[in-house]
Amino acid sequence: MYSGKLLLFYPVFLISLLGFIVGCTAIKWNNPEGPLKPDLTIRKISFRILPSSLKKRPYGRVTIPPWVEREFILIIENIGNGDWTGDLLIGYSRSEAEYRSRVLSGFRKIALLNKRLPFASRREIVFTLKLAREMKQIRFMVNPPVPDSLGVEFKRGEESFYGNNEYILKL
Repeated sequence: MYSGKLLLFYPVFLISLLGFIVGCTAIKWNNPEGPLKPDLTIRKISFRILPSSLKKRPYGRVTIPPWVEREFILIIENIGNGDWTGDLLIGYSRSEAEYRSRVLSGFRKIALLNKRLPFASRREIVFTLKLAREMKQIRFMVNPPVPDSLGVEFKRGEESFYGNNEYILKL
């Protein structure tokens, strides 16, 4: 008795589900105004400390510089439904004071192969930075807003969501 009612409901459920999927697909991918936008995020960051340039002094003394050179490996992912076109800009804080005040003063322009990061894909980006030895954490941001006062010639690219562009790494 119970399974008979369920069988009557099943075709109605399938037709409704199919209509919903087709409707969502039409809105998402066939809209000429285009909600097809990239959404960049930093999926993961790892780093390693490079051998610092210790200066040997007379009598065997060694001077330790106030900075540490680190190699960072960033995994940038496009989780949006459109392709990213153009180069990437990575912003980062260069001191503890900048980190605490949420300031980005360091920037790296990254040239992408074919100037494109397709949707649902990721790229590994490697670069080195010299950072203050006392830094305990660093803030990275992909596609950051760049204040005109810094003189960096770069226009912020359009994305569907900017709230996931930041990554905080403990050093």
